[in-house]
Amino acid sequence: MSIHVNQSASPLIYPFSQPVALQEIALTLHIQGEINLSGRKQGEEGADDFLFRLGVVYEGDRRMGRFQRLMAPQWIKTLFALAPEGTGIDYISFYNVYSDHRLAGQERVHPASQLLKEHFVEPQTDDGHVTMKVSPESGKRVLGLWLSSDGDDTASEYSVQINSLVLSPE
Repeated sequence: MSIHVNQSASPLIYPFSQPVALQEIALTLHIQGEINLSGRKQGEEGADDFLFRLGVVYEGDRRMGRFQRLMAPQWIKTLFALAPEGTGIDYISFYNVYSDHRLAGQERVHPASQLLKEHFVEPQTDDGHVTMKVSPESGKRVLGLWLSSDGDDTASEYSVQINSLVLSPE
């Protein structure tokens, strides 16, 4: 799968037909280009773009009420739509490829929502090849994956080739 970013951002959301427990998610990527950080710290306002984010959507008991469904942005509605009838979501854990080495090994709750937890796990490499292995939380079931590359805040242009994506069940 290829993703081309031209001052844009858009997720690819892959819902599972039923919640699953995963032991590991392994990805290999090839990235051409980079984020235009212009000296700003990646992740801050105006520089909250990342070459690649792997989102793991966990099952939980949060559901949207009628008023929330009317007022929520589309990405929140899409997120909650991943939950099968009778269940809800807990949160999304994003595992990011970062360009700013000050983020190495850090984590945060995203300023836009308490539903988004980010882990800065793999640096952008000089040759563009990135291997990422993620161990989702043990004992939690996953509703789907949220893949995203974004360059809208930083007016960046780059491409990401996903060469492999392997899910290992518990």
